[in-house]
Amino acid sequence: MDTLVKQGKVRYIGCSNYTASSLIEALLSSEKNNTVQFHSLQPHYSLVNRTEYESHLFSVCKQYKLGVLPYSPLGGGFLTGKYHANKPLPKSVRANKAQNYMSEKNFQLIRTLETVAQLRNKSISQIALRWLLSQHEVTAAIIGPRTITQLHDNLGAVEFQLTEPELEKIDKAST
Repeated sequence: MDTLVKQGKVRYIGCSNYTASSLIEALLSSEKNNTVQFHSLQPHYSLVNRTEYESHLFSVCKQYKLGVLPYSPLGGGFLTGKYHANKPLPKSVRANKAQNYMSEKNFQLIRTLETVAQLRNKSISQIALRWLLSQHEVTAAIIGPRTITQLHDNLGAVEFQLTEPELEKIDKAST
């Protein structure tokens, strides 16, 4: 990667799914060997998957000033509000992934997001994405819409800000 950056074929490099200790080791190795360092991290981070990033990776990214580009910001589709506690799952790959998040706590989170969304005339997805984008260390979210309609809905998350009370309410529901 160092050669590709020096040749101008790649501008910046990043990593994905590193543990905090592996990320620090890579950054220190780059520094020691005078090679190009990572500029960004792609963590698995959303309202239903906070611990992995927030417990260790956050502080490393902040210390080394890495861009943070979370993937699966809607929890495999769970944070769209289309799944319900007492209804069978549709047959799809995403539904199987979303099943991992189906707990009473997370369905309560959906109800909280739905309340905020209704008051703001936004979708549940937009509220979940806006929360993620409101985290100061997050540079951008990697979204994965399947349709143009989903893309337009996801992009609507950049058109507004959540208030401090709304952020606190969502934080409380997701921790």
